Amino acid sequence: MRNLKFLTLGAAAIITFTGCSSSDLDKFTQYKPMQNELQNAPNWVTDSVNEYQVKASAKMINDEFELARTEATMRAKAKLAERINSNITQILKEKFKKKIKNKNGDTKQNLKINTEYFVNMALIDVKEKSIWVSNKGNVWVLLEANPEVVKMAIQKVISEYSDDFSKIDDE
Repeated sequence: MRNLKFLTLGAAAIITFTGCSSSDLDKFTQYKPMQNELQNAPNWVTDSVNEYQVKASAKMINDEFELARTEATMRAKAKLAERINSNITQILKEKFKKKIKNKNGDTKQNLKINTEYFVNMALIDVKEKSIWVSNKGNVWVLLEANPEVVKMAIQKVISEYSDDFSKIDDE
């Protein structure tokens, strides 16, 4: 089970680094071919989505809809994982800023912020909210994480790191 989680995270990381970012969408829509492709797109494809949603696309090859849908879904999950990880890291840095620093102002080397477990926890209840296929054969998916599950994962990571910091204080 643990190996499966690492394999999933590895695949998600690869797709994240090779995938097309949704923030790039605004750059591409200024070009006429992309404007034509997105002409009848639903609002969620061309507009921003909320913090618990993420969108991604993949090109259909040889009319393989399910393959493109799976690829787009994996890209979207990787983006969502990256976003949640970034949020957790930022919260930890803000909450424990003073405790992370030692007397010299250096970050404690023995404390590594490792949030993979909590990101996986936050991704447990992700649902496909919408799907759209462009006239050029790109499959777009919109995924939505359960806000309560994400908040619970963030609270658990804060709780765990609070415990870790209290142990450091005792040293």
